[in-house]
Amino acid sequence: MKPLRLPGARAESLTAARRIAAWWLDHVPDDCLPPWDFDAASDDPVDSSAGAIAAVGLLRLAALEQYDEFRRRWQQSARALVAALCHHVTPLHDGDARRPGMLLDGCYHRPARVAEANELIWGDYYLLEALSILTGTIDPSRH
Repeated sequence: MKPLRLPGARAESLTAARRIAAWWLDHVPDDCLPPWDFDAASDDPVDSSAGAIAAVGLLRLAALEQYDEFRRRWQQSARALVAALCHHVTPLHDGDARRPGMLLDGCYHRPARVAEANELIWGDYYLLEALSILTGTIDPSRH
């Protein structure tokens, strides 16, 4: 990848962000949902909260990206990830009595067996932020 033509530390940060995003996309499973650990067994839990955080990162990176090819990749990947995450938001089926809008399947601390498949408040927040960016409510290029 070519470094961005920006002054100093900002260009280095964006170049690093590109590398991280590319690594993520090269390692995330086909269903877009990240495992709790990329070295975990394939039947281990996913981490929807990590997916929501990554979606926001990809959308914010796309907003700063100067190359159309990369911008499209980050945006398309973020949209696919958000779509996959929406399948983990309550209600999941008719008769689901839980309150609507809960992002389930966040994995807080698998080794300690703590909140391995739960709603995690930061997952809810980042999914809301990603949806707000996608609907134009939030400008992803602003801090």
